[in-house]
Amino acid sequence: SMNPTPGLAYSEPDRDYIIPDIHASKNDEGRWMVSLNDTNVPRIRLNKDYVSMAARYPDRDDVKIFLKSKLQSANWFIEALEGRSRTISLVMTSIIELQDGYFNKDSRVLRPMILKDIADDIGMDISTISRVVNGKYVQLPWGVKELRSFFSEGIAMDDGTEVASSEVKMILNEIISNEDKENPYNDEDLATILSEKGFKIARRTISKYRQELNIPVSRLRKEM
Repeated sequence: SMNPTPGLAYSEPDRDYIIPDIHASKNDEGRWMVSLNDTNVPRIRLNKDYVSMAARYPDRDDVKIFLKSKLQSANWFIEALEGRSRTISLVMTSIIELQDGYFNKDSRVLRPMILKDIADDIGMDISTISRVVNGKYVQLPWGVKELRSFFSEGIAMDDGTEVASSEVKMILNEIISNEDKENPYNDEDLATILSEKGFKIARRTISKYRQELNIPVSRLRKEM
């Protein structure tokens, strides 16, 4: 009835580490440089034996047709991988250019930006941009960021400007963190507070953002 491995009860679970797909940093001239983290990606090339095989069977048309088809498929695959790498670099470069306030200012404020903005900037389809940024991370001088985090819809302000929804979520989280826990704000109160700060935002949007932040409703945040 004894446990032959009692130490397992005190061991820490394995952690999943994020390996960034892209590195972005400024050079000595202050320009952003983007490079792919492809150190663990093997270099794929055609096997010379297959390329020269057709010459060894000059009288076999079936061999020539077969090899030509396979070599074309192999070349297409290699070109597709290279094209994917170019697309990732183009997307990251476009993100840096469109999010100038985040990358080139100390405040690091994100502007509202959607996938279509990048697609229009580099002349590609939205579905291609969506696949490229999905599950991809970039190593920046101040940390690792998911590419998806640079995209968010805009929230209108009273002065006619727009701010990214991610910024509104940060303000919302700060308000809730500093609230009176004996009398926490409900979603209507939070909407009023943000309205007083100049944000045009509805109660249902507050509820949506609160859920995305994994913050419970006011009655569950109340402390006696």
